[in-house]
Amino acid sequence: MVVAELFAAFPFAVVAIPDISVWAVIGMYVLLGGVYTIWRRRRQTDVIQPAANIHGLTDWQVVDEAEIQTGEESNDSPPDVTPIFFR
Repeated sequence: MVVAELFAAFPFAVVAIPDISVWAVIGMYVLLGGVYTIWRRRRQTDVIQPAANIHGLTDWQVVDEAEIQTGEESNDSPPDVTPIFFR
């Protein structure tokens, strides 16, 4: 109760805010959504473009794991070269 009495003594505690209409609330949410949409679209222009536009990556090919043949030998290093941590 002490806290409530303390904060009630402040002069801004008696400020009354008039009722806000439903249309004003809807308008505020529409405005907020519009600002957010504009912000997201501007932010997406800074994203890196597809790999085809990056120098040095144009010859890369994405291969699905299911298409890779499992019968081939791997290019792994021999055990004496591979650190113990990775064996």
